[in-house]
Amino acid sequence: MKEKKKKIVAIVQARMGSTRLPGKVLEKIGGKSILEILVNRLKTSKLLDEIVVATSIDIKDDVIVELSKKLGIKCYRGSEEDVLKRYVESARLFSADIVVRVTADNPLTDIKLMEKLIEKHIESRADYTYCSNIPLGIGSEIINLSALELADKNAKLHSEREHVTLYIKYHPEIFKIQNVESNIGNTNIRLTVDTKEDLELMRAIYKNLGSLDNLQTKDVIHFLKQHPEFCKINAHIKQKIPNHANKEKVKISVIIRTHNSANFIRNAIDSALNQTLSEEFYEILVVDDGSTDGTVELLKSYGEKIRIIKGDGLGPVKAANIGIEKARGEYVILLDADDEFEPDALEEMLSFIEASDADFVYCDYYEKNIENGKVKLISLKDNIFNSVAVGVLFKKSILRDVGGYNENFVFPEYDLLIKLLRKKCKYKHVPKPLFIYNRHKGSLTANKELVERGKKQLEKKYGKSYPIRGY
Repeated sequence: MKEKKKKIVAIVQARMGSTRLPGKVLEKIGGKSILEILVNRLKTSKLLDEIVVATSIDIKDDVIVELSKKLGIKCYRGSEEDVLKRYVESARLFSADIVVRVTADNPLTDIKLMEKLIEKHIESRADYTYCSNIPLGIGSEIINLSALELADKNAKLHSEREHVTLYIKYHPEIFKIQNVESNIGNTNIRLTVDTKEDLELMRAIYKNLGSLDNLQTKDVIHFLKQHPEFCKINAHIKQKIPNHANKEKVKISVIIRTHNSANFIRNAIDSALNQTLSEEFYEILVVDDGSTDGTVELLKSYGEKIRIIKGDGLGPVKAANIGIEKARGEYVILLDADDEFEPDALEEMLSFIEASDADFVYCDYYEKNIENGKVKLISLKDNIFNSVAVGVLFKKSILRDVGGYNENFVFPEYDLLIKLLRKKCKYKHVPKPLFIYNRHKGSLTANKELVERGKKQLEKKYGKSYPIRGY
């Protein structure tokens, strides 16, 4: 028997209320509102069975209902704050099997990418499909109604109700989640409209490239590459994060340990500074362990952007523990001087650890061989012991409970993991590469004799062999 075709409905969340740019969805670009431009783009898709605008019951959103009627599309009104409930109710009302989530502040939503996500979603029978490695503002999300209904039933946090897919995204043990790769790149470009600067950039794009209704992402990126001065218009804008992370000023302490790293530490610091997470939520501590090559002078050039802590010359493990002791944040994460964060690393990990209430979270990463330039993706989905010392976000209190890193071990990070696992700490895997581990001849992991000694140390202490990272 032939399987019944699933109804695919694009649901556009839109409302007039916005803390940074009120009424943004009706702002005009070339004589058309942002919402109208987006709807016109969605109408070009051959995969969508219906387009629906989901707004709130607040009186100020009456104008969105009127505009929807003029554009010839259906509209649903629900809760202003409980956006997840609004999506579920509108999806049910219009008999959607698969929901394409689009937000009305993204007038350059990429339709070709959206259709690729829909096809991959159906082909793989996923519950939730998205694409992360793209400019902010061109993406969409594909979700089964059944997944939305389950999230609606289980999601308790305000942030999980306000951000439609947050509960799904941070419970991969429940849902089949698919992150589709894209070669679009340029994740540092903001193509959303959340501030007056974002709107200014969109109007500049219109002025130079014409109507946004059918404008292709590749053309926008090409234009911005040729004219980088336009990117500066909104480059300083930090993307807002889910409210559950906005509890106090310093949430995360990033600890960078260094010794004679003047030639490469700048990349590590800059990657930590240039995060999508608002700078008010994290601090950067650099523990210098007795550098004599100009590292300290380089660090001082950053001024108040970083805190410089003097180590005692006893090595990188002791430096890490000193950083943990001095950290002000509720959470700590380690980064070596020759490694780099992805731009959304801190935002993703903070959202993940707070949504799941885990004791620590760990992520996938890219391993780059500096000598030959080869890059490979290291997945930790099935083996937490594929991790390296950096890139794990811990509750600081948990590290204190187990005494931090053992300074007598070759691989103290594995000793720490084993202790935390035996303590039955709660942990989660972030199914996304969030940092780059730069491997070179000087890396500890390049010393095979030392690696073997480290493995034997762990086996002697714990009486068994663990499937640790294959060096």
